[in-house]
This record gives sequence, C-alpha cells and structure tokens, in this order.
Amino acid sequence: MKPHLYLFVYVKKRFLGVVVILDLMIFGVVAFVGGLAALIGFLIIIGRRITEPNKDLEQKVERLESEVKRLEN
Repeated sequence: MKPHLYLFVYVKKRFLGVVVILDLMIFGVVAFVGGLAALIGFLIIIGRRITEPNKDLEQKVERLESEVKRLEN
C-alpha cells in the first residue's frame, strides 16, 4: 500500500474516535437532563401530595366548627 493511504486510514480512525466521543458526550448530557427533569417532577408530585389538604378532613373540621357554633347558641 502507498503511504498516503495509511495516512487516510489514520485520519479516518481519528475522526471516528472524535465522533464517538462527541456522541457519548451528547448522550450523557441528554441522560443527565432527563434524569434531572424526572427528579424535579418526582419532587413536585411528592410535594403536592404532602401539602395538598385532605378534603375529607377539611369537611369534618367545618362540620364540627358549625356544630360547635350551633351548640354555643
């Protein structure tokens, strides 16, 4: 083989290595952003469940308050 063909193969392999590394970096960034979005969504859902008032409990409290007011009068 001629020497310039070896140079072409070397440059081609080197370029493919760079492409593979860039692909892996892009994949890593996308995976990190996706994981971060999933974590934020999970924390929002948990936060809403914790802070969301229980409607049955609120209705019972209102009913008891109205009953107390009725008994006071």
